[in-house]
Amino acid sequence: MFIKERDYLKKIKSAIDKLQSMKYNDSKIVESHVVSATDDLIEIRDDMKQQIEQFDIWADEQSQLDPLMVTGLDEKKEEDK
Repeated sequence: MFIKERDYLKKIKSAIDKLQSMKYNDSKIVESHVVSATDDLIEIRDDMKQQIEQFDIWADEQSQLDPLMVTGLDEKKEEDK
């Protein structure tokens, strides 16, 4: 569990380390570190976006299968009786 999240944390830490370790007087190093850190963050963003979209599709499918169970409306009817 949380394998992806651990990977995200490593990549975020790596991006932060790259940005913090820059020597700002060397424009080549600055550019290299910024590009690398940006690539790491874009990869994390894209992966998270894909996971959210997959979850949304799954949730929509589940709500179509049994909308009363998902919303809890069926339970309220039972309580009212």
